[in-house]
Amino acid sequence: WGWAPALLLAFLLPASQVSSNLEGKMMSVTGKIGSAVDITCHVEQSVADIHWYLFQEGKAQRRLLYYDVLNYEMVVESGVSKEKYNPVIGTVKSFKLRLQHLEAGDSGVYYCTSWD
Repeated sequence: WGWAPALLLAFLLPASQVSSNLEGKMMSVTGKIGSAVDITCHVEQSVADIHWYLFQEGKAQRRLLYYDVLNYEMVVESGVSKEKYNPVIGTVKSFKLRLQHLEAGDSGVYYCTSWD
């Protein structure tokens, strides 16, 4: 029996998207260290871009990246590895963010948002 460390990721799902507020419901995602997990963001209407943020206890909110839906382009913030995150369009109203090569430091609250 092998024991693999796991980490818990909490994700804030937007209640009604195309806004910059943080209201929503929580969903927990757990993944093994070294594995990958997907977090899905559902929006109420088509959007031009999706912004992904991370909250970690004791640290300031941090935008990780945004995904330009119209041009199929990911733009990462300074200091964020392109290999770590992979945004994917499921449909025009459903987007996934794949967190790859999970580490203990990835634990936190993730959320997506977009502005109209």
